[in-house]
Amino acid sequence: MKNKTIDILLIVFILAIFISYFLIKQTVWAQVRIEENIHQIEHFAALHEWDQAEKLAEQTKEDWDHYQFIIIFNYGETDFTLFEEALEHISAGSKAKDLDEVVAYTQISYDLWKNFNRLIPEP
Repeated sequence: MKNKTIDILLIVFILAIFISYFLIKQTVWAQVRIEENIHQIEHFAALHEWDQAEKLAEQTKEDWDHYQFIIIFNYGETDFTLFEEALEHISAGSKAKDLDEVVAYTQISYDLWKNFNRLIPEP
Protein backbone atom coordinates (compact mmCIF):
# COMPACT_ATOMS: atom_id res chain seq x y z
CA MET A 1 0.00 0.00 0.00
CA LYS A 2 1.09 3.51 -0.61
CA ASN A 3 1.96 5.76 2.29
CA LYS A 4 -0.79 8.16 1.31
CA THR A 5 -3.41 5.40 1.51
CA ILE A 6 -2.15 4.33 4.94
CA ASP A 7 -2.22 7.95 6.14
CA ILE A 8 -5.80 8.39 4.98
CA LEU A 9 -6.89 5.12 6.61
CA LEU A 10 -5.25 6.12 9.90
CA ILE A 11 -6.91 9.53 9.85
CA VAL A 12 -10.32 7.98 9.14
CA PHE A 13 -9.79 5.44 11.93
CA ILE A 14 -8.81 8.11 14.46
CA LEU A 15 -11.76 10.32 13.49
CA ALA A 16 -14.14 7.35 13.78
CA ILE A 17 -12.89 6.59 17.29
CA PHE A 18 -13.09 10.25 18.28
CA ILE A 19 -16.64 10.68 17.00
CA SER A 20 -17.77 7.36 18.46
CA TYR A 21 -16.42 8.26 21.91
CA PHE A 22 -18.29 11.56 22.05
CA LEU A 23 -21.51 10.07 20.67
CA ILE A 24 -21.46 7.30 23.27
CA LYS A 25 -20.62 9.77 26.03
CA GLN A 26 -23.44 12.14 25.10
CA THR A 27 -25.95 9.31 24.75
CA VAL A 28 -25.14 7.81 28.14
CA TRP A 29 -24.94 11.10 30.03
CA ALA A 30 -28.19 12.33 28.47
CA GLN A 31 -29.94 9.40 30.14
CA VAL A 32 -28.27 9.90 33.51
CA ARG A 33 -28.81 13.70 33.75
CA ILE A 34 -26.02 14.47 36.23
CA GLU A 35 -26.16 18.21 35.55
CA GLU A 36 -29.90 18.35 36.19
CA ASN A 37 -29.48 16.31 39.38
CA ILE A 38 -26.83 18.72 40.69
CA HIS A 39 -29.19 21.67 40.18
CA GLN A 40 -32.06 19.75 41.79
CA ILE A 41 -29.96 18.93 44.85
CA GLU A 42 -29.11 22.61 45.27
CA HIS A 43 -32.79 23.50 44.85
CA PHE A 44 -33.92 20.94 47.45
CA ALA A 45 -31.26 22.15 49.88
CA ALA A 46 -32.36 25.78 49.46
CA LEU A 47 -35.93 24.72 50.28
CA HIS A 48 -34.62 22.67 53.26
CA GLU A 49 -36.03 19.48 51.74
CA TRP A 50 -33.09 17.51 53.05
CA ASP A 51 -34.55 14.05 52.53
CA GLN A 52 -35.04 14.73 48.82
CA ALA A 53 -31.58 16.31 48.54
CA GLU A 54 -29.95 13.33 50.28
CA LYS A 55 -31.83 10.80 48.16
CA LEU A 56 -30.90 12.55 44.92
CA ALA A 57 -27.28 12.98 46.04
CA GLU A 58 -27.00 9.25 46.67
CA GLN A 59 -28.61 8.48 43.30
CA THR A 60 -26.19 10.85 41.57
CA LYS A 61 -23.23 9.16 43.26
CA GLU A 62 -24.51 5.74 42.16
CA ASP A 63 -24.97 6.95 38.58
CA TRP A 64 -21.48 8.44 38.62
CA ASP A 65 -19.95 5.24 39.97
CA HIS A 66 -21.72 3.20 37.32
CA TYR A 67 -20.80 5.35 34.31
CA GLN A 68 -17.54 7.04 35.31
CA PHE A 69 -15.51 4.83 32.97
CA ILE A 70 -16.74 6.95 30.06
CA ILE A 71 -15.16 10.09 31.49
CA ILE A 72 -11.94 8.42 32.62
CA PHE A 73 -10.76 7.92 29.04
CA ASN A 74 -10.48 11.61 28.29
CA TYR A 75 -9.76 13.48 31.52
CA GLY A 76 -7.02 13.92 34.06
CA GLU A 77 -7.07 12.33 37.45
CA THR A 78 -7.26 15.64 39.31
CA ASP A 79 -10.61 16.77 37.86
CA PHE A 80 -11.94 13.25 38.16
CA THR A 81 -10.97 13.06 41.84
CA LEU A 82 -12.28 16.55 42.59
CA PHE A 83 -15.64 15.66 41.07
CA GLU A 84 -15.90 12.50 43.17
CA GLU A 85 -14.92 14.47 46.27
CA ALA A 86 -17.53 17.14 45.49
CA LEU A 87 -20.23 14.47 45.18
CA GLU A 88 -19.18 13.06 48.56
CA HIS A 89 -19.38 16.53 50.14
CA ILE A 90 -22.82 17.09 48.62
CA SER A 91 -24.03 13.81 50.06
CA ALA A 92 -22.49 14.49 53.47
CA GLY A 93 -23.82 18.05 53.50
CA SER A 94 -27.31 16.78 52.69
CA LYS A 95 -27.14 14.30 55.55
CA ALA A 96 -25.85 16.99 57.93
CA LYS A 97 -28.37 19.53 56.58
CA ASP A 98 -25.55 21.98 55.87
CA LEU A 99 -26.82 24.40 53.24
CA ASP A 100 -23.50 26.21 52.77
CA GLU A 101 -21.61 22.99 52.05
CA VAL A 102 -24.25 21.69 49.65
CA VAL A 103 -24.40 24.96 47.71
CA ALA A 104 -20.61 25.34 47.55
CA TYR A 105 -20.01 21.80 46.34
CA THR A 106 -22.89 21.77 43.88
CA GLN A 107 -21.30 24.82 42.25
CA ILE A 108 -17.91 23.10 42.17
CA SER A 109 -19.36 19.90 40.74
CA TYR A 110 -21.37 21.83 38.16
CA ASP A 111 -18.25 23.67 36.97
CA LEU A 112 -16.29 20.42 36.78
CA TRP A 113 -19.16 18.76 34.91
CA LYS A 114 -19.24 21.57 32.36
CA ASN A 115 -15.51 21.13 31.86
CA PHE A 116 -15.93 17.37 31.42
CA ASN A 117 -18.36 17.98 28.59
CA ARG A 118 -16.19 20.36 26.62
CA LEU A 119 -14.52 19.17 23.47
CA ILE A 120 -11.21 20.46 24.80
CA PRO A 121 -11.31 20.66 28.62
CA GLU A 122 -9.66 23.56 30.41
CA PRO A 123 -6.75 22.86 32.73
